[in-house]
Amino acid sequence: MPPAASSPTLYRVPCQCGKELTVSAGQAGSQIPCECGAIVDIPTIRELRRFAQATGDASAAPGRKKAELQASQEDYARTALALVGAGLLLLGLVIFGSLFLFQRSLPQEVNPQFTKWVEMQREQMSKIPEDLLWGEWVTARDRGLGEHHPFDEVVNKERAQGALIGAYVGLAVSTVGVVVLAIAFMKRRRTAV
Repeated sequence: MPPAASSPTLYRVPCQCGKELTVSAGQAGSQIPCECGAIVDIPTIRELRRFAQATGDASAAPGRKKAELQASQEDYARTALALVGAGLLLLGLVIFGSLFLFQRSLPQEVNPQFTKWVEMQREQMSKIPEDLLWGEWVTARDRGLGEHHPFDEVVNKERAQGALIGAYVGLAVSTVGVVVLAIAFMKRRRTAV
């Protein structure tokens, strides 16, 4: 008994007008006219297999289109998540690098001449009686001369500490960016499997 001849697989290829043309695998790589007058290029057999099959079951195509739409939306979400992660990583690295370099550019050690001057001032002030010293301070304050101006070394130390804290914040932002990127790639791997 001879084997039964199987019917050729048919595919639905869209035209630019929106109509779907039914073609066989044997028409792969050719051109066929649509009812609208346009010439439709039929893709190669490998590419043709991505199109919905025209098996007479019209209910299969909407389900496939819905699945393709959902997959497309998931790809968009993963791409957006990856871009956010990469942006956070880049932003964090820029913050970290610039503030770390700023912190390193400030003088870290106190000038020995400044230390010597402070010791001399303390020594001279220790020789002044407290009541006289208090009186001078009150007079200076009342005249508006008692405003405190921190020395450059103190200011630089505070700036360096602030820059270092900011650099650590930048490092934390980078870490969040790496985590977001890892989540995006893990989602991609899970859906690809």
